[in-house]
Amino acid sequence: MRVLRLAVRLLLTTLGILTVVAILLGRHGLKPATPRQAAFPRYRPVSSALHQKFESEFRLRDIETGATERIRLDEADRIEYAVCSPWLDSQGRSHVTGLWKCFEGAQVGTMGLVRIAVPGGEVLDRVALDTVPGSSPCWSPGMSAKILFSGWDGQLYRYSFDDPPRAAEESDANGARKPIRLAWRKSPPWDDLRLFWEPTWPTDPRLGGRVIVSVSFYELGPDRKGRTRTQLWWLKLDDGGTEVVDMGRLIVPGPTDSILEERLANVTATPDGGLALACLVRPSEDRALRLRLGPVTIDPATGHPSVNEADMVELPGSRLASQPEFSADGGWVDSALGEVEAKTHDVVERYAIVAALTGHPVSGTKTHARLSDTATTTARPTRDRSIPPLDPLKVRPGRRHKTSRLERTGPDGWEHRISAG
Repeated sequence: MRVLRLAVRLLLTTLGILTVVAILLGRHGLKPATPRQAAFPRYRPVSSALHQKFESEFRLRDIETGATERIRLDEADRIEYAVCSPWLDSQGRSHVTGLWKCFEGAQVGTMGLVRIAVPGGEVLDRVALDTVPGSSPCWSPGMSAKILFSGWDGQLYRYSFDDPPRAAEESDANGARKPIRLAWRKSPPWDDLRLFWEPTWPTDPRLGGRVIVSVSFYELGPDRKGRTRTQLWWLKLDDGGTEVVDMGRLIVPGPTDSILEERLANVTATPDGGLALACLVRPSEDRALRLRLGPVTIDPATGHPSVNEADMVELPGSRLASQPEFSADGGWVDSALGEVEAKTHDVVERYAIVAALTGHPVSGTKTHARLSDTATTTARPTRDRSIPPLDPLKVRPGRRHKTSRLERTGPDGWEHRISAG
């Protein structure tokens, strides 16, 4: 009997302790970690700019089924620059995040980030921020709900949906939260007259967790006139992901270094075991954006990635300013044709990556045959697959002082400028 009483007391004591722990967890808002599993980002946004009458309806295309997920937003809400997570949550749903705008009449009242679970369209978060994305954010590799984005001030910021607010000082007077701005162990090689934007965070471990960004900066051209150039650079972050510890130019230029813009990078592992870069470029003598592919080489000593411009393939046709997208197996790349080639429809063409990279050089550059209208063609009218281009950067001299500035119209309608004296 004594042993039985002791067992009963021990059981009751254990239950009491578990009850207290559960109450404390509930009071402090602590939640157990949500199990997630890696998955190819299967949802891609349908551009609302091309469907003005559906502005309050956020739409995503399921690239596996071709179906469109329609999510009814509040009448005042808009979502832009949306990207899909590289994982599924415990309910088998993808998470989509992007720039959130809440209108007050005809004016934007609140801006920040939104997170939505799909399928289903459950709105998980609406977070007002004092600094908002100026281009599409990117998800951190791994299973966390952390993102990196470029603000309209030209700087890079981190935000985690997994971490609850810790202190009142993380918000401004209007209640907008402050994302974490990336620090720099060493100053970038440009002066303050530069903008970071369009980040992408490849998941392949051979990249060592490096981020690829577009960097726009001001320089003097061969004619001694000022101009804005945009190049792709890789950034190495510290283990905490809050500081840039190393960086380098991704594309090794040719003898003439004639590319004026390198933008909207994407990297994938190819079926033959290699790595490939897809990006849009604009040569200095051209007004149109062009799609290029190139093999990525990893330096065995440093781990630094690079792409030799001489090994890149330029595919025919001008392109819309939207990031090239890869298939789940890395064998294909999709890219939206420019307005001239697409004529009355926005057309997304698909190219076999390995076949393109092993093509024969023509006039000093590698090309390959454009897919014809056969059973293997995937060029198709998909007007809702394109993403509207960002407003271009402008460089204007100061009127009273010998200064220059970069400026671009932000999502709130105001001009955002960075000046250097």
